[in-house]
Amino acid sequence: MAEEKLSRAVVRTRQALVSALLSGIEEAGFQKTTVNDLCERALVSRATFYTHFEDKYHLLRYAMENMSETLRRTATGQDDIGAQIKAMLDQIESRPRLFKNLFLDDSSFELQRMFSMSVVDRLAQLLEARQMAGELPEDISPTMLALFASGGMAHLITWWISGDMVTPKGEMIRDILAIFRMTGMPKVC
Repeated sequence: MAEEKLSRAVVRTRQALVSALLSGIEEAGFQKTTVNDLCERALVSRATFYTHFEDKYHLLRYAMENMSETLRRTATGQDDIGAQIKAMLDQIESRPRLFKNLFLDDSSFELQRMFSMSVVDRLAQLLEARQMAGELPEDISPTMLALFASGGMAHLITWWISGDMVTPKGEMIRDILAIFRMTGMPKVC
């Protein structure tokens, strides 16, 4: 989103609501976090909330876009998918309860889909660049390959989180990259 074009007050309000949402999910889960809870935590009225977001799902999409943008900035200039996966796992590892509640909530399928779509664009861009460089066959759709890979990655991350992240992060990265290579992305990994 073009936050720089918004007023500071709007940016602060949205940041406060995102922070309230993430704290609420961390403590109680997404389903149990209400708009009233969010407004109380962010110190805004319900009218203010609805000025910025249609509902808490809209706020969640906005928050996930922000997380995705943070990951993008963290990995800017890095065409190495391993570094990008590490950045994503670092983010998950920094707030394990938040991500556990996000991925294992009653609505986890929708949340997994949202997560998956948040990484598809970046992965598709990397794959398109590799395809243009002749490192990926032209008969493979970069977008379809990105969808396939990110969906699998979302399920692997759900498995990792549900097992309390017992598998070391380095092993997760190694295995995800090995799986990617097996699915036709040898030059990307």
